[in-house]
Amino acid sequence: MNQRKLLLGSIPLLLVAALALLWLRPENAPPTDAVAEFADAAPELEVAAPSELAAAADDARASEHRSDVAATDTQAEREAKLREDSIAVPVHTRLPAGVPADEFVELIATSFPLSAYGDGNSARRAASRWDSSGVDMGRLFRNFSGEGSETPKDARALSLACEPDGRGGYLARFAKDSPVGVIELRARYCYIKQPIEVKLPGTGAAVTLEPKLGGWLTGHVVLPARVPAGFDAAALAEVDAVLVGWSMGGDNHSLSARLAPDLSFSAGGLRAGLNYFLTIDPRVMVPVIDAELTAREGEHVHKTYTLAAGA
Repeated sequence: MNQRKLLLGSIPLLLVAALALLWLRPENAPPTDAVAEFADAAPELEVAAPSELAAAADDARASEHRSDVAATDTQAEREAKLREDSIAVPVHTRLPAGVPADEFVELIATSFPLSAYGDGNSARRAASRWDSSGVDMGRLFRNFSGEGSETPKDARALSLACEPDGRGGYLARFAKDSPVGVIELRARYCYIKQPIEVKLPGTGAAVTLEPKLGGWLTGHVVLPARVPAGFDAAALAEVDAVLVGWSMGGDNHSLSARLAPDLSFSAGGLRAGLNYFLTIDPRVMVPVIDAELTAREGEHVHKTYTLAAGA
């Protein structure tokens, strides 16, 4: 039996119990104004030379770069204008005790400008649904069945990293015509359960984030010793490691992490006490499945997964 089809067919069955808990207590609720709580392939396969794989990857990257130049320039122009003329909101963070020394924290401020959304209701609705790291479970099932398509990110929103204020805090910059903004925390170990919604133009009062301490997952994907001739290594550039976590008490958390060119990935803020189900589906090979993934507070978990070519 085709290994890929067998594994893809088993994924929905393994996720049913988790999804029941996720939908009973969905975490993708609107942001709040309150302070956050914080296997080798078959031997008969012809082996492609490493130089062929590298050439294919270079060609794909060059093509992708050419097609993205205009969009990148436009985004850079919008960010430059925002830095020059914006609403600045001070942000303070209170990290929990026991944070490891290798923690890295970044704050992201996202605007929903009226010039892009047309009216305040549309902008506020987009802000209430904003979740840059979560996983659409319906789309996840459709992808496993082969019927899914990538949902494009809302290009109308404008995200910008918060800048240090020189006093241990940050400045979040929002577009002046944005009726609402969202602040997210990205870190290796710490997390906030939901993005923080900021009403604009605001009063000038600082926003305080109080993250909780979680775990950090890093991983590396290894190609099989033998790959089919003509295998396109660049096809792995758009692959995500998808994690869905749940507990018997109804807590849940989902996120995804894109594979880097060296096939590594990083997923921060895993919740202690949750059991995570990880999948990596390169489509051209047998999906990777890890149904027993957990992390304690302050723990750095590293995993290595070896891909296998399906029969």
